[in-house]
Amino acid sequence: MSDHQTSGMINSMLGRLYLKNEVFQSLDLEAQQSIVQDILEESYNLEEIKSDNEVEED
Repeated sequence: MSDHQTSGMINSMLGRLYLKNEVFQSLDLEAQQSIVQDILEESYNLEEIKSDNEVEED
């Protein structure tokens, strides 16, 4: 994934979390970005693990 795509995903998720969560709104931008990056990294790690398991099963 390119840096541009990653940045777009981070900004999109930041917006959704900001609109839906008052506690998230109270955090500064740096903390918000850190949370979103952690979520995305974990999501992609889970997808990699899942796809690796599917390949091994074949």
